[in-house]
Amino acid sequence: MMKTRILLIVFILVFSQPLRAATLVLEGGMDGEIVVVQERTFSVPPAGLSKLVFRFANPANFRSATVNQTLSKHNIVYSPKPDSEKTETDQYGNSYTSVLWMNLKKNAIVKETFTVRLVIELKDIKSSAVFPLPVDTIPVSERVYLKPTEQVQVNDAEVQKLSAALTKDAKTEQEAVSGVLNWVVDNIKYKTPIPDYGAVWTLKTGHGNCQNYAHLSIALLRSAGIPARIVGGISLDKKWKVPMTDGSLIQGIGQGGHAWMEVWYPDIGWVAFDPQQSHLFVSPRHIKQTVGRDSVDVNDSWR
Repeated sequence: MMKTRILLIVFILVFSQPLRAATLVLEGGMDGEIVVVQERTFSVPPAGLSKLVFRFANPANFRSATVNQTLSKHNIVYSPKPDSEKTETDQYGNSYTSVLWMNLKKNAIVKETFTVRLVIELKDIKSSAVFPLPVDTIPVSERVYLKPTEQVQVNDAEVQKLSAALTKDAKTEQEAVSGVLNWVVDNIKYKTPIPDYGAVWTLKTGHGNCQNYAHLSIALLRSAGIPARIVGGISLDKKWKVPMTDGSLIQGIGQGGHAWMEVWYPDIGWVAFDPQQSHLFVSPRHIKQTVGRDSVDVNDSWR
């Protein structure tokens, strides 16, 4: 169920030479209710498995400056019933369910259903944060999102050089963030599958999937002293329409597991961005589950 009233910034690809992105500013709001059904099947070989462990992210309630996500009717059904099931919270506040089967003789199925209510407030958001950000304005709890990781190579010389060039004229954090993300959407092309999700590989090749977009954007922002983190979740392929004076703009995205990002502002908090599509908000086709330093922190796992 979806109701759209029609802010902030949506990237539009303009096909000219060279390929570039234009910016459209939206005002109003969007809201929707989505029933999600996920079924994961693990194929067991004829000889069986002595042990299978599956750890997966749980959907969550959250609120930010632009998005309010509310969860209800969460239910998980297993076949066969696992030998153990536990829920745990990691160091970033994410909730995971971990299940264990011993001596499996047939396929294991996990069917999960839940309902998500999303309310997107498309209002004009302005931050008064200066750039560069004084370190003492960043809480210790958020400074972890300034550090390099395996996929977010903040200390790479080319990443640092580009970050400095993109933010050299910025007087505010908002200007610095816009400079970085406008460059990414102008210069990175979507491609999948790819062999590497890291920021450096993305910068060198100029293409990648949603994780690549997020990792490169995050690396450039962290190099500039701006806390940024990855978001893991689900995207929906149902398109949404933006009315315009000369027609309408249709926005869409693939369905399935998706990665986007959040940027921290001292006077606003964490604000969502999809570096493939939007500034300061994500659409009601994005269902958030986890946050972390990079995709290694937010992905489901099995062994």
